[in-house]
Amino acid sequence: MGSYNLARGTYYREGTDHVYYVEDQTRWVSTMNRKDRNKGQNTLNFNAEYEADSLTNISLNYSGYFSPKSYGIYNVPTLIYNAQNIAESDYTTINDHHSRSINNTLSFQADRKINEKNRLTWTGYFAGNNFMRYQNVLTYLNFINQPPEINNFISQNKNNVQLYSTQADYQWKNDQWQLESGSKYSFVKTSNQLDFSDNNNGELQYRPDKSNTFNYKEHNFALYTSLAYNPGKWNFKAGLRAEKTNLEGVVSEPYEVNKDSYWKLFPTLYIQYSTSNNHQFGLSYGKRISRPSYSSLNPAKSYYNLFSYYQGDPKLKAAIIHNLNFTYTWKEWNFDLYYNKEINPSMEISLQEPSTNSLIYHYTNIEKEQTYGLSLYKNLKIKPWWNISLSENFERAENYFIGVDNVLYKNKVWNWFSDVSVVFILDKNSDWKLETGHRYYSPSIQGTFRISGSSSTYLVMNKKFFNKKLEASLLFNDIFKTSREKISTKYANQDNFFIDYRDTQSFTVSLKFNFGNQSVKNTKTIKKVEEQDRM
Repeated sequence: MGSYNLARGTYYREGTDHVYYVEDQTRWVSTMNRKDRNKGQNTLNFNAEYEADSLTNISLNYSGYFSPKSYGIYNVPTLIYNAQNIAESDYTTINDHHSRSINNTLSFQADRKINEKNRLTWTGYFAGNNFMRYQNVLTYLNFINQPPEINNFISQNKNNVQLYSTQADYQWKNDQWQLESGSKYSFVKTSNQLDFSDNNNGELQYRPDKSNTFNYKEHNFALYTSLAYNPGKWNFKAGLRAEKTNLEGVVSEPYEVNKDSYWKLFPTLYIQYSTSNNHQFGLSYGKRISRPSYSSLNPAKSYYNLFSYYQGDPKLKAAIIHNLNFTYTWKEWNFDLYYNKEINPSMEISLQEPSTNSLIYHYTNIEKEQTYGLSLYKNLKIKPWWNISLSENFERAENYFIGVDNVLYKNKVWNWFSDVSVVFILDKNSDWKLETGHRYYSPSIQGTFRISGSSSTYLVMNKKFFNKKLEASLLFNDIFKTSREKISTKYANQDNFFIDYRDTQSFTVSLKFNFGNQSVKNTKTIKKVEEQDRM
Protein backbone atom coordinates (compact mmCIF):
# COMPACT_ATOMS: atom_id res chain seq x y z
CA MET A 1 0.00 0.00 0.00
CA GLY A 2 1.34 3.42 -0.90
CA SER A 3 0.20 7.03 -0.77
CA TYR A 4 1.48 10.43 -1.85
CA ASN A 5 0.21 13.81 -0.71
CA LEU A 6 1.14 17.26 -2.03
CA ALA A 7 0.05 20.36 -0.11
CA ARG A 8 0.70 24.07 -0.43
CA GLY A 9 -0.67 27.13 1.27
CA THR A 10 -0.27 30.14 3.51
CA TYR A 11 -0.09 29.70 7.27
CA TYR A 12 -1.14 32.58 9.49
CA ARG A 13 -0.59 33.32 13.16
CA GLU A 14 -1.43 36.53 14.98
CA GLY A 15 -0.76 37.84 18.45
CA THR A 16 0.56 40.62 20.65
CA ASP A 17 3.32 40.67 23.27
CA HIS A 18 3.03 42.84 26.39
CA VAL A 19 6.01 43.24 28.75
CA TYR A 20 6.06 45.51 31.80
CA TYR A 21 9.42 46.42 33.39
CA VAL A 22 8.81 47.58 36.94
CA GLU A 23 12.40 48.90 37.24
CA ASP A 24 12.00 51.74 34.72
CA GLN A 25 8.18 51.79 34.65
CA THR A 26 8.00 51.05 30.90
CA ARG A 27 5.62 48.83 28.96
CA TRP A 28 6.68 47.23 25.67
CA VAL A 29 3.91 46.18 23.25
CA SER A 30 4.67 44.25 20.04
CA THR A 31 2.10 43.40 17.38
CA MET A 32 2.87 40.21 15.47
CA ASN A 33 0.88 39.12 12.41
CA ARG A 34 2.89 36.34 10.79
CA LYS A 35 2.34 34.76 7.37
CA ASP A 36 4.42 31.88 6.07
CA ARG A 37 4.03 30.48 2.57
CA ASN A 38 4.87 26.93 1.62
CA LYS A 39 4.69 25.94 -2.05
CA GLY A 40 5.44 22.27 -1.65
CA GLN A 41 4.85 19.90 1.28
CA ASN A 42 5.36 16.36 0.01
CA THR A 43 4.34 13.36 2.11
CA LEU A 44 5.10 9.82 0.98
CA ASN A 45 4.06 6.57 2.71
CA PHE A 46 4.71 2.96 1.71
CA ASN A 47 3.69 -0.18 3.61
CA ALA A 48 4.37 -3.77 2.54
CA GLU A 49 3.43 -7.00 4.31
CA TYR A 50 4.56 -10.50 3.28
CA GLU A 51 3.14 -13.69 4.74
CA ALA A 52 6.03 -16.15 4.40
CA ASP A 53 3.85 -18.96 5.79
CA SER A 54 0.92 -19.36 8.17
CA LEU A 55 3.20 -18.63 11.14
CA THR A 56 5.49 -15.85 9.83
CA ASN A 57 4.70 -12.28 8.82
CA ILE A 58 7.20 -9.66 7.62
CA SER A 59 6.33 -5.94 7.43
CA LEU A 60 8.15 -2.95 5.94
CA ASN A 61 7.11 0.68 6.44
CA TYR A 62 8.55 3.88 4.93
CA SER A 63 7.38 7.45 5.39
CA GLY A 64 8.96 10.65 4.14
CA TYR A 65 8.22 14.35 4.39
CA PHE A 66 9.90 16.90 2.11
CA SER A 67 9.34 20.64 2.43
CA PRO A 68 11.99 22.36 0.26
CA LYS A 69 11.06 25.93 1.15
CA SER A 70 8.80 27.73 3.59
CA TYR A 71 9.23 31.50 3.63
CA GLY A 72 7.81 34.75 4.93
CA ILE A 73 8.51 38.34 5.91
CA TYR A 74 7.32 39.52 9.33
CA ASN A 75 6.79 43.21 10.00
CA VAL A 76 6.64 43.62 13.80
CA PRO A 77 6.16 47.14 15.26
CA THR A 78 6.86 47.69 18.97
CA LEU A 79 5.73 50.68 21.05
CA ILE A 80 7.36 51.57 24.38
CA TYR A 81 5.14 53.39 26.87
CA ASN A 82 6.44 55.37 29.86
CA ALA A 83 4.95 55.56 33.37
CA GLN A 84 2.38 58.09 32.14
CA ASN A 85 1.24 55.59 29.46
CA ILE A 86 2.63 57.75 26.66
CA ALA A 87 4.38 56.05 23.72
CA GLU A 88 7.79 57.75 23.88
CA SER A 89 9.92 55.20 21.95
CA ASP A 90 9.43 52.58 19.27
CA TYR A 91 11.23 50.13 17.03
CA THR A 92 10.19 48.05 14.03
CA THR A 93 11.54 44.59 13.17
CA ILE A 94 11.56 43.23 9.61
CA ASN A 95 12.23 39.49 9.69
CA ASP A 96 12.90 37.95 6.27
CA HIS A 97 13.31 34.19 6.60
CA HIS A 98 13.04 30.81 4.91
CA SER A 99 13.36 27.20 6.05
CA ARG A 100 13.71 23.66 4.70
CA SER A 101 12.72 20.35 6.28
CA ILE A 102 13.37 16.71 5.29
CA ASN A 103 12.19 13.74 7.41
CA ASN A 104 12.63 10.04 6.63
CA THR A 105 11.46 7.00 8.60
CA LEU A 106 12.10 3.33 7.79
CA SER A 107 10.96 0.38 9.93
CA PHE A 108 11.07 -3.40 9.59
CA GLN A 109 9.23 -6.03 11.63
CA ALA A 110 9.33 -9.83 11.63
CA ASP A 111 6.65 -11.71 13.56
CA ARG A 112 6.99 -15.47 14.17
CA LYS A 113 4.24 -17.54 15.79
CA ILE A 114 6.05 -20.54 17.30
CA ASN A 115 2.84 -22.32 18.33
CA GLU A 116 -0.56 -21.47 19.80
CA LYS A 117 1.04 -20.18 23.01
CA ASN A 118 4.34 -18.61 21.94
CA ARG A 119 5.21 -15.69 19.67
CA LEU A 120 8.44 -13.82 18.82
CA THR A 121 8.67 -10.34 17.28
CA TRP A 122 11.68 -8.33 16.15
CA THR A 123 11.50 -4.68 15.09
CA GLY A 124 14.17 -2.47 13.53
CA TYR A 125 13.71 1.27 13.18
CA PHE A 126 15.53 4.25 11.62
CA ALA A 127 14.50 7.90 11.48
CA GLY A 128 16.33 10.97 10.23
CA ASN A 129 15.29 14.62 10.47
CA ASN A 130 17.12 17.44 8.70
CA PHE A 131 16.11 21.06 9.23
CA MET A 132 17.55 24.43 8.15
CA ARG A 133 16.32 27.95 8.92
CA TYR A 134 17.81 31.24 7.66
CA GLN A 135 16.73 34.70 8.74
CA ASN A 136 17.78 38.26 7.91
CA VAL A 137 16.52 40.66 10.60
CA LEU A 138 16.49 44.43 10.12
CA THR A 139 15.55 46.70 13.04
CA TYR A 140 14.70 50.42 12.89
CA LEU A 141 15.29 51.94 16.35
CA ASN A 142 13.74 55.20 17.49
CA PHE A 143 14.42 55.54 21.23
CA ILE A 144 13.89 58.69 23.27
CA ASN A 145 17.02 60.85 23.79
CA GLN A 146 18.90 58.73 21.22
CA PRO A 147 19.48 59.29 17.50
CA PRO A 148 17.59 56.95 15.14
CA GLU A 149 19.54 53.81 14.36
CA ILE A 150 19.37 50.80 12.03
CA ASN A 151 20.54 47.37 13.18
CA ASN A 152 20.91 44.25 11.04
CA PHE A 153 21.79 40.63 11.84
CA ILE A 154 21.54 37.31 10.03
CA SER A 155 21.49 33.79 11.45
CA GLN A 156 21.37 30.30 10.03
CA ASN A 157 20.36 27.21 12.02
CA LYS A 158 21.12 23.71 10.78
CA ASN A 159 19.82 20.71 12.75
CA ASN A 160 20.23 17.03 11.99
CA VAL A 161 18.83 14.13 14.07
CA GLN A 162 19.49 10.43 13.45
CA LEU A 163 17.71 7.71 15.42
CA TYR A 164 18.37 3.96 15.38
CA SER A 165 16.36 1.44 17.40
CA THR A 166 16.03 -2.33 17.61
CA GLN A 167 13.63 -4.33 19.77
CA ALA A 168 12.91 -8.02 20.43
CA ASP A 169 9.73 -9.25 22.17
CA TYR A 170 8.50 -12.62 23.38
CA GLN A 171 4.89 -13.49 24.30
CA TRP A 172 3.44 -16.60 25.92
CA LYS A 173 -0.19 -17.09 26.95
CA ASN A 174 -2.80 -19.69 27.83
CA ASP A 175 -6.37 -19.44 29.07
CA GLN A 176 -5.50 -17.63 32.33
CA TRP A 177 -1.88 -16.50 32.15
CA GLN A 178 0.03 -14.19 29.83
CA LEU A 179 3.76 -13.43 29.92
CA GLU A 180 5.44 -10.69 27.87
CA SER A 181 9.17 -9.96 27.92
CA GLY A 182 11.59 -8.09 25.74
CA SER A 183 14.61 -5.90 25.29
CA LYS A 184 15.27 -2.71 23.38
CA TYR A 185 18.29 -0.65 22.36
CA SER A 186 18.20 2.83 20.83
CA PHE A 187 20.88 5.30 19.79
CA VAL A 188 20.33 8.97 18.95
CA LYS A 189 22.84 11.40 17.48
CA THR A 190 22.07 15.07 16.88
CA SER A 191 24.17 17.89 15.44
CA ASN A 192 23.18 21.57 15.65
CA GLN A 193 25.00 24.49 14.04
CA LEU A 194 24.12 28.18 14.51
CA ASP A 195 26.00 30.84 12.54
CA PHE A 196 25.36 34.44 13.60
CA SER A 197 26.54 37.70 12.01
CA ASP A 198 25.60 41.29 12.75
CA ASN A 199 26.57 44.73 11.53
CA ASN A 200 29.73 46.39 12.78
CA ASN A 201 30.48 49.85 11.33
CA GLY A 202 28.08 49.19 8.48
CA GLU A 203 29.37 45.72 7.58
CA LEU A 204 28.06 42.28 8.53
CA GLN A 205 30.65 40.33 10.50
CA TYR A 206 30.61 36.80 11.86
CA ARG A 207 30.13 36.70 15.66
CA PRO A 208 31.67 33.58 17.23
CA ASP A 209 30.37 34.60 20.68
CA LYS A 210 26.76 34.43 19.42
CA SER A 211 27.29 31.39 17.18
CA ASN A 212 27.20 27.88 18.54
CA THR A 213 27.75 24.21 17.81
CA PHE A 214 25.94 21.59 19.87
CA ASN A 215 26.40 17.83 19.43
CA TYR A 216 24.45 15.28 21.43
CA LYS A 217 24.54 11.48 21.76
CA GLU A 218 22.27 9.23 23.78
CA HIS A 219 22.25 5.44 24.28
CA ASN A 220 19.26 3.72 25.88
CA PHE A 221 19.02 0.04 26.78
CA ALA A 222 15.88 -1.47 28.32
CA LEU A 223 14.78 -4.85 29.69
CA TYR A 224 11.12 -5.36 30.52
CA THR A 225 8.66 -8.05 31.52
CA SER A 226 5.04 -8.33 32.60
CA LEU A 227 2.80 -11.11 33.89
CA ALA A 228 -1.00 -11.14 33.71
CA TYR A 229 -3.39 -13.53 35.45
CA ASN A 230 -7.12 -13.74 34.69
CA PRO A 231 -8.88 -16.36 36.86
CA GLY A 232 -12.40 -15.10 36.07
CA LYS A 233 -13.86 -12.10 37.82
CA TRP A 234 -10.39 -10.88 38.77
CA ASN A 235 -7.66 -9.51 36.48
CA PHE A 236 -4.10 -9.02 37.72
CA LYS A 237 -1.12 -7.62 35.86
CA ALA A 238 2.33 -6.64 37.13
CA GLY A 239 5.33 -5.43 35.18
CA LEU A 240 8.86 -4.15 35.62
CA ARG A 241 11.05 -2.18 33.21
CA ALA A 242 14.75 -1.45 33.75
CA GLU A 243 16.44 1.27 31.68
CA LYS A 244 20.10 2.18 31.33
CA THR A 245 20.89 5.60 29.82
CA ASN A 246 24.22 7.09 28.73
CA LEU A 247 24.28 10.60 27.29
CA GLU A 248 26.80 13.24 26.28
CA GLY A 249 26.27 16.80 25.08
CA VAL A 250 29.07 19.09 23.86
CA VAL A 251 28.51 22.87 23.63
CA SER A 252 31.04 25.04 21.77
CA GLU A 253 30.22 28.52 23.13
CA PRO A 254 31.06 28.61 25.95
CA TYR A 255 32.74 25.20 25.72
CA GLU A 256 31.11 22.67 28.02
CA VAL A 257 30.73 18.89 28.14
CA ASN A 258 27.68 17.39 29.89
CA LYS A 259 27.74 13.65 30.63
CA ASP A 260 25.34 11.47 32.56
CA SER A 261 24.76 7.76 33.11
CA TYR A 262 21.97 6.16 35.16
CA TRP A 263 19.84 3.07 35.78
CA LYS A 264 16.11 3.47 36.48
CA LEU A 265 13.43 0.94 37.46
CA PHE A 266 9.78 1.40 36.43
CA PRO A 267 7.20 -0.88 38.08
CA THR A 268 3.53 -1.17 37.09
CA LEU A 269 0.61 -2.86 38.84
CA TYR A 270 -3.00 -3.32 37.71
CA ILE A 271 -5.97 -5.02 39.47
CA GLN A 272 -9.54 -5.27 38.18
CA TYR A 273 -12.66 -6.92 39.60
CA SER A 274 -15.88 -7.53 37.64
CA THR A 275 -19.17 -8.31 39.37
CA SER A 276 -21.94 -10.53 38.04
CA ASN A 277 -24.08 -7.48 37.14
CA ASN A 278 -21.37 -5.83 34.96
CA HIS A 279 -19.82 -3.50 37.49
CA GLN A 280 -16.03 -3.20 37.01
CA PHE A 281 -13.58 -1.76 39.55
CA GLY A 282 -9.92 -1.15 38.72
CA LEU A 283 -6.84 0.07 40.55
CA SER A 284 -3.49 0.76 38.87
CA TYR A 285 -0.11 2.30 39.58
CA GLY A 286 2.62 3.08 37.07
CA LYS A 287 5.99 4.78 37.09
CA ARG A 288 7.50 5.99 33.83
CA ILE A 289 10.08 8.37 32.38
CA SER A 290 9.61 11.29 29.99
CA ARG A 291 12.75 12.55 28.27
CA PRO A 292 12.95 16.03 26.71
CA SER A 293 12.82 16.63 22.96
CA TYR A 294 16.19 16.83 21.22
CA SER A 295 15.63 20.39 20.02
CA SER A 296 14.97 21.61 23.58
CA LEU A 297 18.48 20.47 24.60
CA ASN A 298 20.10 22.90 22.17
CA PRO A 299 21.47 25.98 24.07
CA ALA A 300 21.94 28.16 20.95
CA LYS A 301 20.01 31.44 21.11
CA SER A 302 17.43 31.68 18.33
CA TYR A 303 16.70 35.40 18.07
CA TYR A 304 13.25 36.64 17.10
CA ASN A 305 14.50 40.25 17.22
CA LEU A 306 17.10 42.35 19.06
CA PHE A 307 15.28 42.00 22.37
CA SER A 308 13.84 38.48 22.34
CA TYR A 309 15.11 34.96 21.75
CA TYR A 310 14.42 31.27 22.45
CA GLN A 311 16.99 29.05 24.19
CA GLY A 312 17.08 25.38 25.17
CA ASP A 313 19.04 23.78 28.01
CA PRO A 314 21.72 21.08 27.47
CA LYS A 315 21.40 20.07 31.15
CA LEU A 316 17.72 19.19 30.96
CA LYS A 317 16.75 16.26 33.17
CA ALA A 318 14.37 13.47 32.27
CA ALA A 319 11.08 13.71 34.16
CA ILE A 320 9.94 10.86 36.42
CA ILE A 321 6.16 10.39 36.46
CA HIS A 322 3.99 8.51 38.99
CA ASN A 323 0.39 7.68 38.01
CA LEU A 324 -2.28 6.29 40.37
CA ASN A 325 -5.76 5.52 39.00
CA PHE A 326 -9.02 4.13 40.37
CA THR A 327 -11.56 3.28 37.66
CA TYR A 328 -15.21 2.29 37.69
CA THR A 329 -17.29 1.11 34.69
CA TRP A 330 -20.96 0.27 34.42
CA LYS A 331 -23.26 0.25 31.36
CA GLU A 332 -21.00 2.51 29.28
CA TRP A 333 -20.46 4.84 32.23
CA ASN A 334 -16.69 5.23 32.73
CA PHE A 335 -15.16 7.02 35.74
CA ASP A 336 -11.47 7.56 36.41
CA LEU A 337 -10.27 9.05 39.71
CA TYR A 338 -6.55 9.81 39.36
CA TYR A 339 -3.43 11.34 40.88
CA ASN A 340 -0.29 12.17 38.86
CA LYS A 341 3.03 13.46 40.13
CA GLU A 342 5.88 14.52 37.84
CA ILE A 343 9.41 15.25 39.13
CA ASN A 344 11.51 17.67 37.04
CA PRO A 345 9.04 18.17 34.18
CA SER A 346 10.49 20.20 31.30
CA MET A 347 8.60 23.00 29.55
CA GLU A 348 8.90 26.45 28.00
CA ILE A 349 8.70 29.47 30.32
CA SER A 350 9.39 33.20 29.88
CA LEU A 351 12.04 35.32 31.60
CA GLN A 352 12.50 39.08 31.60
CA GLU A 353 15.98 40.62 31.86
CA PRO A 354 15.52 44.26 32.99
CA SER A 355 19.21 45.18 32.39
CA THR A 356 18.88 44.53 28.64
CA ASN A 357 15.09 44.83 28.29
CA SER A 358 15.11 41.29 26.88
CA LEU A 359 12.32 38.73 26.92
CA ILE A 360 13.65 35.17 26.83
CA TYR A 361 11.65 32.04 26.11
CA HIS A 362 13.57 29.32 27.92
CA TYR A 363 12.98 25.56 27.80
CA THR A 364 13.93 24.21 31.20
CA ASN A 365 12.99 21.97 34.13
CA ILE A 366 10.73 23.09 36.94
CA GLU A 367 10.68 21.46 40.39
CA LYS A 368 7.54 19.34 40.10
CA GLU A 369 3.99 19.11 38.82
CA GLN A 370 1.05 17.30 40.35
CA THR A 371 -2.58 16.86 39.32
CA TYR A 372 -5.55 15.04 40.74
CA GLY A 373 -9.04 14.86 39.36
CA LEU A 374 -11.98 12.93 37.97
CA SER A 375 -12.72 11.93 34.36
CA LEU A 376 -16.10 10.85 33.05
CA TYR A 377 -17.01 9.30 29.70
CA LYS A 378 -20.49 8.26 28.58
CA ASN A 379 -21.90 7.23 25.22
CA LEU A 380 -25.66 7.90 25.01
CA LYS A 381 -27.70 6.17 22.31
CA ILE A 382 -30.83 8.30 22.15
CA LYS A 383 -32.21 6.69 18.97
CA PRO A 384 -30.77 4.14 16.51
CA TRP A 385 -29.83 7.14 14.33
CA TRP A 386 -28.88 9.59 17.12
CA ASN A 387 -25.84 9.25 19.38
CA ILE A 388 -24.28 11.60 21.96
CA SER A 389 -20.78 11.23 23.46
CA LEU A 390 -19.77 13.02 26.65
CA SER A 391 -16.18 13.37 27.88
CA GLU A 392 -15.63 15.52 30.97
CA ASN A 393 -12.50 16.05 33.06
CA PHE A 394 -12.26 18.11 36.25
CA GLU A 395 -8.88 18.43 37.97
CA ARG A 396 -6.63 20.36 40.32
CA ALA A 397 -3.21 21.22 38.81
CA GLU A 398 -0.17 22.51 40.71
CA ASN A 399 3.23 23.57 39.28
CA TYR A 400 6.21 24.34 41.52
CA PHE A 401 9.11 26.40 40.10
CA ILE A 402 12.12 28.42 41.29
CA GLY A 403 11.71 32.04 40.21
CA VAL A 404 14.34 34.52 39.06
CA ASP A 405 14.58 35.66 42.72
CA ASN A 406 15.44 32.07 43.83
CA VAL A 407 12.09 31.73 45.64
CA LEU A 408 9.95 28.58 45.26
CA TYR A 409 6.58 29.50 43.71
CA LYS A 410 3.39 27.47 43.43
CA ASN A 411 1.19 28.00 40.37
CA LYS A 412 -2.21 26.35 40.87
CA VAL A 413 -5.62 26.15 39.21
CA TRP A 414 -8.83 24.15 39.11
CA ASN A 415 -9.57 23.36 35.47
CA TRP A 416 -12.26 21.68 33.44
CA PHE A 417 -12.14 20.09 29.98
CA SER A 418 -15.37 19.23 28.20
CA ASP A 419 -15.87 17.44 24.86
CA VAL A 420 -19.44 16.88 23.64
CA SER A 421 -20.22 15.39 20.23
CA VAL A 422 -23.54 14.53 18.57
CA VAL A 423 -23.75 12.06 15.66
CA PHE A 424 -26.75 11.67 13.33
CA ILE A 425 -26.95 8.71 10.94
CA LEU A 426 -28.85 10.20 7.99
CA ASP A 427 -28.64 7.08 5.80
CA LYS A 428 -27.24 3.77 7.06
CA ASN A 429 -26.85 2.20 3.60
CA SER A 430 -24.51 4.94 2.34
CA ASP A 431 -22.79 5.63 5.68
CA TRP A 432 -24.17 9.17 5.55
CA LYS A 433 -23.27 10.71 8.91
CA LEU A 434 -23.39 14.19 10.36
CA GLU A 435 -21.37 15.03 13.48
CA THR A 436 -21.12 18.27 15.38
CA GLY A 437 -19.16 18.86 18.55
CA HIS A 438 -17.88 21.41 21.02
CA ARG A 439 -14.66 21.38 23.07
CA TYR A 440 -14.11 23.69 26.02
CA TYR A 441 -10.86 24.27 27.92
CA SER A 442 -11.03 26.28 31.14
CA PRO A 443 -7.98 28.32 32.29
CA SER A 444 -4.87 26.19 32.86
CA ILE A 445 -1.20 26.52 33.83
CA GLN A 446 2.27 25.64 32.49
CA GLY A 447 5.17 26.41 34.79
CA THR A 448 5.20 30.20 35.19
CA PHE A 449 2.39 30.59 32.64
CA ARG A 450 -1.31 31.02 33.27
CA ILE A 451 -3.30 30.19 30.14
CA SER A 452 -6.78 31.56 29.53
CA GLY A 453 -9.75 29.39 28.60
CA SER A 454 -10.66 28.62 25.00
CA SER A 455 -13.18 26.61 23.02
CA SER A 456 -13.78 25.21 19.55
CA THR A 457 -16.88 24.06 17.64
CA TYR A 458 -16.71 21.76 14.60
CA LEU A 459 -18.94 20.12 12.01
CA VAL A 460 -18.18 16.92 10.04
CA MET A 461 -20.26 15.19 7.34
CA ASN A 462 -19.42 11.97 5.43
CA LYS A 463 -21.25 10.04 2.72
CA LYS A 464 -20.35 7.13 0.39
CA PHE A 465 -21.48 6.52 -3.18
CA PHE A 466 -21.20 3.81 -5.90
CA ASN A 467 -21.18 0.77 -3.59
CA LYS A 468 -19.08 2.70 -1.07
CA LYS A 469 -16.15 3.14 -3.48
CA LEU A 470 -16.49 6.94 -3.54
CA GLU A 471 -16.36 8.79 -0.22
CA ALA A 472 -17.12 12.50 0.18
CA SER A 473 -16.47 14.43 3.37
CA LEU A 474 -16.80 17.95 4.69
CA LEU A 475 -15.08 19.45 7.75
CA PHE A 476 -15.65 22.88 9.26
CA ASN A 477 -13.28 23.45 12.21
CA ASP A 478 -13.32 26.22 14.84
CA ILE A 479 -16.52 27.61 13.38
CA PHE A 480 -16.77 30.63 15.69
CA LYS A 481 -13.00 31.35 15.84
CA THR A 482 -12.84 30.93 19.63
CA SER A 483 -9.45 29.19 20.07
CA ARG A 484 -7.54 32.40 20.89
CA GLU A 485 -5.48 32.21 24.12
CA LYS A 486 -3.82 34.62 26.55
CA ILE A 487 -0.60 33.29 28.15
CA SER A 488 0.69 35.37 31.07
CA THR A 489 3.48 35.38 33.68
CA LYS A 490 3.29 37.55 36.80
CA TYR A 491 5.44 37.14 39.94
CA ALA A 492 8.38 39.02 41.52
CA ASN A 493 9.55 41.50 38.84
CA GLN A 494 8.18 39.32 36.00
CA ASP A 495 5.10 40.80 34.33
CA ASN A 496 4.37 39.82 30.72
CA PHE A 497 1.72 38.19 28.57
CA PHE A 498 1.01 37.40 24.94
CA ILE A 499 -2.21 36.78 23.06
CA ASP A 500 -1.97 33.96 20.53
CA TYR A 501 -4.18 32.76 17.68
CA ARG A 502 -2.94 30.08 15.27
CA ASP A 503 -5.59 30.32 12.52
CA THR A 504 -7.35 27.09 13.43
CA GLN A 505 -10.54 28.03 11.58
CA SER A 506 -10.73 25.94 8.41
CA PHE A 507 -13.14 24.53 5.86
CA THR A 508 -12.21 21.30 4.06
CA VAL A 509 -13.96 19.32 1.32
CA SER A 510 -12.46 16.00 0.18
CA LEU A 511 -13.27 13.22 -2.30
CA LYS A 512 -11.76 9.74 -2.10
CA PHE A 513 -12.23 6.91 -4.63
CA ASN A 514 -11.17 3.33 -3.87
CA PHE A 515 -10.05 1.29 -6.91
CA GLY A 516 -9.56 -2.45 -7.22
CA ASN A 517 -10.58 -5.34 -4.98
CA GLN A 518 -12.25 -3.90 -1.89
CA SER A 519 -11.88 -7.16 0.04
CA VAL A 520 -8.06 -6.93 0.17
CA LYS A 521 -6.99 -6.15 3.71
CA ASN A 522 -4.87 -3.12 4.51
CA THR A 523 -1.28 -3.59 5.56
CA LYS A 524 -0.57 -2.79 9.17
CA THR A 525 1.61 0.13 10.16
CA ILE A 526 4.48 -0.65 12.51
CA LYS A 527 4.09 1.25 15.75
CA LYS A 528 6.65 4.05 16.04
CA VAL A 529 9.16 4.06 18.87
CA GLU A 530 8.91 6.47 21.80
CA GLU A 531 12.07 8.33 20.74
CA GLN A 532 10.39 9.58 17.55
CA ASP A 533 8.07 11.75 19.64
CA ARG A 534 11.20 13.61 20.82
CA MET A 535 12.36 14.52 17.30
